[in-house]
Amino acid sequence: MYIQRWIFPVLFLLTLVTGGADATTQGTLSPLPAVRNGFVVISHRGNHVKVPENTIASIQEAIRVGADYVEIDLRTTKDGHLVLSHDATVDRMTDGKGKVRDLSFEEIEKLKVGKDEQAMYRIPAFRDVLKVCKGSVNIYLDFKDADVGETFRQIKAAGMEKQVVVYLNRTEQYAQWKKVAPAMPLMGSLPEEVKTPEQFRRWSDHTPLEVLDNVYDTVLQMIAREKGIALWLDVESAGEGPVLWDKTLAWNIQGLQTDHPEALVEYLQQTYRRNGRGINDAGHSTVGMAPKDNRTYAERLGWPKGAKVIILHVDDAGMSINSNEGTINSIEKGVATSTSIMMPCPWAASFAKYAAEKGYDAGLHLTLTSEWNHYRWGPLSGVKQAPGLTDKEWCLWPEVEDVVKHASADEVEMEIRAQLARALSLGLHPTHLDSHMGTLFATQAYLERYIKVGIENKIPVMFPGGNDKLLMANLKGGGDLLKDAPAVGEMIWKAGLPVLDDLVTYSGDWKPQPVDGKITPEAYGKYKVRKLEEAIDSMQPGVAMFIVHSSVVTEDFRHISASGDSRNADMLAMMDPDLKEWIRRKGIILTTWREMMQRRGQVQQP
Repeated sequence: MYIQRWIFPVLFLLTLVTGGADATTQGTLSPLPAVRNGFVVISHRGNHVKVPENTIASIQEAIRVGADYVEIDLRTTKDGHLVLSHDATVDRMTDGKGKVRDLSFEEIEKLKVGKDEQAMYRIPAFRDVLKVCKGSVNIYLDFKDADVGETFRQIKAAGMEKQVVVYLNRTEQYAQWKKVAPAMPLMGSLPEEVKTPEQFRRWSDHTPLEVLDNVYDTVLQMIAREKGIALWLDVESAGEGPVLWDKTLAWNIQGLQTDHPEALVEYLQQTYRRNGRGINDAGHSTVGMAPKDNRTYAERLGWPKGAKVIILHVDDAGMSINSNEGTINSIEKGVATSTSIMMPCPWAASFAKYAAEKGYDAGLHLTLTSEWNHYRWGPLSGVKQAPGLTDKEWCLWPEVEDVVKHASADEVEMEIRAQLARALSLGLHPTHLDSHMGTLFATQAYLERYIKVGIENKIPVMFPGGNDKLLMANLKGGGDLLKDAPAVGEMIWKAGLPVLDDLVTYSGDWKPQPVDGKITPEAYGKYKVRKLEEAIDSMQPGVAMFIVHSSVVTEDFRHISASGDSRNADMLAMMDPDLKEWIRRKGIILTTWREMMQRRGQVQQP
């Protein structure tokens, strides 16, 4: 029972990326306009820093500097002509006064854009803007106040149907555009009430949009990408520049709307990100967005090509005093490099304080189950606060399936945050997060919350997003279930966290044949050494995490679990001098999650 059970959880990895047949709306999305560059630059109101906004000259400047889209604002005159104006009135930008809707086109044409006497610019008609943009730049049409039918008639007459994305400002505009021009790609913002992944899925299934702006929640960004929705952010501001651009480019986005298109284009080119993103045949950016990187995550973190880099990791610290002793022996007297703590358990506080004092590479073994019959624990978030996490004994459920059946994603996230808060209160700053019994991999919603908390707190999350050779071999024919794990790994990588190339969770399955009906502790430990060496020999180059469950075994521990002999053998294997020498001789590189995160911080995005 103590082994992380991946065969059940990995069934849900497919849905993280694909969303499942009933969740994705990707098939209903219209193609976006074609672009020459992988990353989209949108010139806000034209290149209006150089010339007045929403003028023909500002659009021509946007074309000159290489913008992919020009953002323009559309309004209607009193006599039904379509013209460009951000404001409802002409007061701010022209030498006239009054609402656009109250002025005739003839009156609009006479206005000078700009307050000085020498102003040469005019408010342009939409039909003239379409002529200038055709074949030169796409249009991001901020649909302020206009008739849908007339707007689409002019777009179609100009042959611009494949060069326009329409930004919707009001709810009713969605149905209007779908009726008049069902193939027109549409863009909008999330309603204020849409905050959780579940709400986002329901809303986007009901109202599929090709593009969303200003989605800053990393989990919602992941869901948008799984559905094929492009994400563009607005960066136009007084503080716009490389610092802000780098911050936004670290997210899983595909475009930026800017007040400085020329400078942004130059910066993207200088940092090799102008064409560093993938676009599919439909014009939508591919999941994960980066072109395929065939390097291992170890290489991407700066280790040599072909290197085998390993985290030898002890799970279940804090579960019992025996677990603590076994973990300490494995690290201080052996080759183990990392551990994680079960914060709801009785001996967690003792170990957390010790780990902080010693500077261990210690993370959180996020615990949502309590699997032993007579040695149990409850949620740190509280029984009444998270009733779905607890059974009739007021303890966490014993089985992963029980958690899935009863606990909401909100309750799971609450408990993750409570376990993190307790660790911090004890002076421990976790080096990573992982999942006891794989519970957080058991549903799409749980996995999203797990990754979300890690990204928000800049704490690495254990995720096997690489070749997964050893993990797939252990699935005994179920390896195809991990085919989308690399895409999830790329999402995590783009959020600034390191990712594993492979994962070994099954040391508890390694049991030698008895001799004369017995297995001595020494023979058991030596057998596990051989199995570790075999696994390391067969792994592909990359960074892998090998999980063991070390424990000193006493009669007290035998009242907790029947797994004591295996756990003791794990500890003996970690302490075996032959294993240490074999690792040295083979040139295996041992690492920690702390070093992984330090290296990730030194790698330039993406």
